[in-house]
Amino acid sequence: MIQRVITLDDYDIQCEAENGGIDQVLVAQVCDIDYTSVTITDREITAISMKTGKQAYRWTPDLEHAMASDNGNRSSENNSYFRTHSLMVQFTDDEDVTAKLDEDAGRVFLVAFVKYAVAEGETAKYKAFGFFNGLRLTTSEGPVGQLYEDLRGHTLNFEVKELTRALKIDSAVVEALLDPPS
Repeated sequence: MIQRVITLDDYDIQCEAENGGIDQVLVAQVCDIDYTSVTITDREITAISMKTGKQAYRWTPDLEHAMASDNGNRSSENNSYFRTHSLMVQFTDDEDVTAKLDEDAGRVFLVAFVKYAVAEGETAKYKAFGFFNGLRLTTSEGPVGQLYEDLRGHTLNFEVKELTRALKIDSAVVEALLDPPS
């Protein structure tokens, strides 16, 4: 039996703590993206544009009120493998505009460009969830809490099955989606 001694050289330990989480989410309807303009290189979207007159929108949830995940799944029934992309966003208000967003989100397929927190001084990082098949609203809640820590607002839960992990995308490429092409 070969026995291996593990040393600190086997793994680069980060010396500085980072706070994880999501800073913001840019969303676009799948049908508004010009997929003929998309270039993907080494699992990163390097070029993308919206159709004429269409744009992406920025959602900025409060701290600790958003989560995205990309999980691998294997189906033994048909020997398939796929990725489940999920997004949960909580809006902590019960304004009419938020209730309308809740209703509208249930009628479309979305791509979520999720900006996640990085250490100070690092470049912003994004991943695209639901890029090919579009996230679908699976459930939404509009609770009215009792006191203090009870939520009053809207929680939106999205999910989709994809064949690939969430793709990386450069921050400059994502930000350009906010300006509608003419």
